[in-house]
Amino acid sequence: MEQQLYNEFNQLTLKQKLNMMLEDLQNAESLGELWADSNVDPSLLSKSFDDVTMVFDTVTGAVDVVSDLLNDKGQPMFEWQMTPKTGEVVEISRDQAGKSEKTVNKDVDPIELTSHTAQSASTTVFPHANTGVSLSQLMRDPTVLSLEWQEAEAQRDIAFKIMYFFIALVIVTFLTLYAYFTIVQKSEA
Repeated sequence: MEQQLYNEFNQLTLKQKLNMMLEDLQNAESLGELWADSNVDPSLLSKSFDDVTMVFDTVTGAVDVVSDLLNDKGQPMFEWQMTPKTGEVVEISRDQAGKSEKTVNKDVDPIELTSHTAQSASTTVFPHANTGVSLSQLMRDPTVLSLEWQEAEAQRDIAFKIMYFFIALVIVTFLTLYAYFTIVQKSEA
């Protein structure tokens, strides 16, 4: 069945395929599939896709989809990039104030991007990173992993400081109760 649909689609002219793509792009839900792993608010998606810019680089084979809705810093609210030759897919979503940016990187088998029966990709999410890190980038530049490790260490240190604060608070509370209890006993005696 799927093979038959794919064969029928291949028989369409380029104009028909582009028209079908335009119809999909006019539907916010269909276009929202590009940012499915970013967990973006659907109400924000619907107003973000009134105007969308798509760039097809026929030399490199890359596809870029950018929302024309800009945040307060003049950056697009949503960007989506795919490079079928390398299998890299990047989803970027930003908040309206421009304070946070979420990047989702997927490394997909390039055969799956060019095949008509593509499977879902393995996803790596870096919610605090301003630039995403793919597996291929990690293999080329191991210092990227070092930066991620330093960020994890900083978060661990903060978590331990918070834990030590609550432990100290419990100890001080029990010492205060013990002091109160001994003062009350002495006053009764």
